[in-house]
Amino acid sequence: DATRKMKEGAAWDNRLNKVFQTIRSGKFGNPVDFEPVLNSMENGADRYLLAHDFASYLDCQDKVDKAFKEKKSWAKKCLNAVSGMGFFSTDRTIQEYADVIWKCKPCPRPDPRA
Repeated sequence: DATRKMKEGAAWDNRLNKVFQTIRSGKFGNPVDFEPVLNSMENGADRYLLAHDFASYLDCQDKVDKAFKEKKSWAKKCLNAVSGMGFFSTDRTIQEYADVIWKCKPCPRPDPRA
């Protein structure tokens, strides 16, 4: 539904229009460098629905900014997030891919000190 609305020319959040204007003003460097990205979004090729999600992204970022001001609560959230990441580590994921998907065995690395 969001894709269809965007292709039919649904209005963008005005804040996104301001972002595009600021980029094209040269504030972040040569505007020509950004044109491929800007054009792809403006010409109906916003396949990741960035324009559609922009307002909700900013709303969420406002919540993050407010939460960050509560230092004790923020620290607790950070510790909880980090402590819960163990199972999702890249080492475990790569090992699981090697074992289950690629079915390959480790190749010992020579000791560089030898």
